[in-house]
Amino acid sequence: MKFETISARELDYFVNKSEFLIVDLREPEDYKKGHIAGAVYMDYDDIENNCVSLPRDKIIVMYCDRGGLSLMAVRKLSAMGYRTISVIGGLRAYKGKYFM
Repeated sequence: MKFETISARELDYFVNKSEFLIVDLREPEDYKKGHIAGAVYMDYDDIENNCVSLPRDKIIVMYCDRGGLSLMAVRKLSAMGYRTISVIGGLRAYKGKYFM
């Protein structure tokens, strides 16, 4: 079970790069109000059921509001063989240019 973590300020590096998929784990209404450009929404509670839709050829970068939920999610997904990265501090710590 190997996964990586990055700081929120490093998140901009992963935006718009084809080898990464950015996943937002916050509540659906929060996602609709704004999210990182290109991020897709996924419900944490359904992550094990929905993971079949995640591409195995990409590195999955996950963020939530503060970082705790994404850390639990990457642990689950990495145990299933996915390559994953969790954003420490979540969207609250993000100060980059790709929030839309």
